[in-house]
Amino acid sequence: MNFIIIKASTTFTSQLQIESSSQMNLHAFFRYCFAFFFSILYESNINGRAYINVMAKADHGQNYFEGILQLRNPTERLKRFVKSEVKKRGEWIAKIVKQKNGVDYYISSQRFLRALGKKLKSHFDGELITSRKLFTQDKQTMKRVYRVNVLFRMHDYKAGQIVKYKGKDVMIKKVGNKIQGTFVDDGKKVMIEFKELR
Repeated sequence: MNFIIIKASTTFTSQLQIESSSQMNLHAFFRYCFAFFFSILYESNINGRAYINVMAKADHGQNYFEGILQLRNPTERLKRFVKSEVKKRGEWIAKIVKQKNGVDYYISSQRFLRALGKKLKSHFDGELITSRKLFTQDKQTMKRVYRVNVLFRMHDYKAGQIVKYKGKDVMIKKVGNKIQGTFVDDGKKVMIEFKELR
């Protein structure tokens, strides 16, 4: 841990020297303090997988986001749950955009966003789709930078409900990414895509 702090401190000092040579202002000072603090957290992460784009967050502040949570057919309970989880984890919603059948939340951390999507799936009945989109390319490392989209579409379908499928009655047994049910007339099991019932 001492090595980590020394390494981060060295980086921090060199950054300050660079800035001081070009008349560092107050904003730059706090930006590097912020980066120094999180560089320690990043270096000490035991699994080595955490990626915090500290400088980008420091530069952009509350407008910075790494992904979009797309809620469709959301209830007020679902929206309250999302906001509570965001606050609990110390993340933020950079922007809220209302859609015809839902709302989009621009979330500060894509790692948190992925975890939140899985949590929504375990707490609410609905369809979860996670995808990523190329956003830009880092000019220094040449690595591609992606932003994540997490779509969660709530369904009105419930276990025990009877729906029409291909002209026959089907009793719903379980709702997940697909509907699991049985035909009422012969008891045969069936898996139904949500789009087949729209």
